[in-house]
This record gives sequence, C-alpha cells and structure tokens, in this order.
Amino acid sequence: MGYREHFILSLTITGIATLFLGLFVFFKSRTNRTNLIFSFYSFSITWWSLTQIGNIYGPSLRASLFWARIEQVGVVFIPTLFLHFVVNFLNLKNKKPLLIFSYIFSFTMAVLSPFTDLISPNAEIKFGLINFGNPGILYHPLFVFFVILTMYCLYELFIELKKSHDIKKKQIPQFNKEVQRLG
Repeated sequence: MGYREHFILSLTITGIATLFLGLFVFFKSRTNRTNLIFSFYSFSITWWSLTQIGNIYGPSLRASLFWARIEQVGVVFIPTLFLHFVVNFLNLKNKKPLLIFSYIFSFTMAVLSPFTDLISPNAEIKFGLINFGNPGILYHPLFVFFVILTMYCLYELFIELKKSHDIKKKQIPQFNKEVQRLG
C-alpha cells in the first residue's frame, strides 16, 4: 500500500469515525443544543474527510478540482462550528458578534467555493502521486480564519479548565492532563 492509499484510508477512517461520533451525540440528546452543535461540527469534519478522497483520487484533474471545491463547503464550517460549540459548552457571554461574523464568513466562502476560482482555481498532480486542488486568492484568508478561530477556541477551553474546579473539569480530561503537566 502506497502513500496515496494510506492517505485515502486515513481520510476514510476519519470520515466514518466522525460521522458515527456525530450521529451518536445527536441521537443521545437531540434536544440538547450543545449536542446538536457538536454533531454539526462532526458532520463538517466528515464532509471534509470524505470529499477530500474525491479530490485526491479523482480520475482526472477536472474531477479533482470539482471535489476540491465541494470539499471547501464543509471545511469552511469546521472552525465556525467549533467556535459555536465552545461558546455554548462554556456558556461564554458576549460572543454573539463573533459567532455572527463567523457564520457570515463561512456561508460566504461556502457559496463562493463551488462556483468560482477564488478558493480553488485549478488542480494538479502533487508529488507524482495524488491530485490536489491549488489554493486561490481567498484560500489564504480562509486558512488564517481557520487557524485564528481554532486557536481562540482552544485558548477559551484552556482558560476555563485552569479556573474550573467542578464538573466541567471532568468533561474535558485531555485538557486536564495538559494543565497538570504545565503546572
């Protein structure tokens, strides 16, 4: 099994695992807002993982470009839904403007991605092994948005864990181990 097949296998496992995780959380409590948001967050990761297979495995560069553009429709919602989950989970106040901005940005990018060259203008063969969509002019602001929002969410979770001495601390054990390690 070569690099391409390993890449596709890891994307398939990620897609299936996050799909089942999202479904499990959704059906655990469909009326719980935090569960719903987390489920949609999981589904956007599933979208990214499974559509990237078409991007990489496309039978032609044109097919790969199609899947690269469709892939971005799910990708643009990952940081926004992560933010929404963190805001809801931690019950953060005064974050509505940031949420509104994030959803507007994500919806705008989701609409532009399949129909324009602004996010993925073309596809080419990379490393002699896989097809991949190239970044367009709006890909870079999308990347910065993704990184900044994700880092902000991790920061909020870390701050909450540092000051929390109740059940929330037990709800995020991975962060608890890191806090204890960092001292």
